[in-house]
Amino acid sequence: MKSMLCQFKKVQTKPLPHILKVMNISEKKLFELFEMWINQGNITPVHPVFKELKKRRDAEIKRKRQEKQELELLKYKELRQRKYSNKQIAKEMHYPYDKLNSFLKKWYNTLRRQGLSNEAIAKELNASKNELTPIILAYEERQRMHEEMRRRRIAENKRYARTHLKRIREDLKGPSEYFIFDTEAVQCPDELIEIAVIDCKGRTVYNSLVKPSHKINWRISSLTGITNQMVMDKPSIHQVMGDLRDLIAGKTLMSWGIDYDSVLLKKSIDSTGIDLDCKFCCAQKIHMGLVEDINQIALQRAADCDMQNHRALDDCKLVLDVLRKDIEMIDNKSAGFKQRTSADNSSNTIFIPRSEPLAATT
Repeated sequence: MKSMLCQFKKVQTKPLPHILKVMNISEKKLFELFEMWINQGNITPVHPVFKELKKRRDAEIKRKRQEKQELELLKYKELRQRKYSNKQIAKEMHYPYDKLNSFLKKWYNTLRRQGLSNEAIAKELNASKNELTPIILAYEERQRMHEEMRRRRIAENKRYARTHLKRIREDLKGPSEYFIFDTEAVQCPDELIEIAVIDCKGRTVYNSLVKPSHKINWRISSLTGITNQMVMDKPSIHQVMGDLRDLIAGKTLMSWGIDYDSVLLKKSIDSTGIDLDCKFCCAQKIHMGLVEDINQIALQRAADCDMQNHRALDDCKLVLDVLRKDIEMIDNKSAGFKQRTSADNSSNTIFIPRSEPLAATT
């Protein structure tokens, strides 16, 4: 296999068809070799050839799945036209009889998402009104519940954004109560290898690498640029948590998302027994409330940048940039309007009165 790896490295900059021809190998076999090379640490998973192979493989799997489903539908329609009973159809299609309704339901949902009307779907599936009625009612009930849940989450996110953006606005012109933080970490087990904290004026409060008890693997090093040599003489997590406690006690810490950085920091609090005496909030949820979205938004997309460095201090600054743009968006929307009444302010509309211009990053 080493000879195959050497052979690949000689042609890795060539187009994929050329690589396959020179190595006299199929796409499937090259993909399997890549998985082995990645596990051995010889090739990184971000290698452009592997990414292309994975994209083509996923597209082929999707095509075959879709082709299989379409053949199933054709067979079902043919059996319907031949006046087979549902029991006979289930037998011919190798479906348990009680699962045939699931087949109809799946195709109804698929065709409905494609924009077909109920009448067109009934014709396409050659199904009677009585057969489709319970499926239609169940679909419409799910849609109603989904829309209701979406409205509730948007309203909740808007209230969350209104509350925190107002306080962040105050931070821009007064003492800092909100700090933005970000971490980098090794995994299995999760351990911090870097943490940075800035205030809402862009000033660095804390920025340090952390020496973990486990080695940093090559995947994390390739993603962050942080190596084992870089953290060799850095403070331990106990020292870092002690320093942080003195700096952020009583403050509110913001991170992008609540399922990674905050969780890691809380784990560090538990493992060290050092309570930071701070609150946590989610900058991502603030942004979601402003743009009225219920789905998580990647920091890179929210910041509208081409790439993310995956270093703690740089990511902190990206979060601050998103929050400033959010406040600026609110200012632009509210410019030229009169002061809202107390009744207006009790609604779900996010409104923060315009005051001083945004402070420049120092």
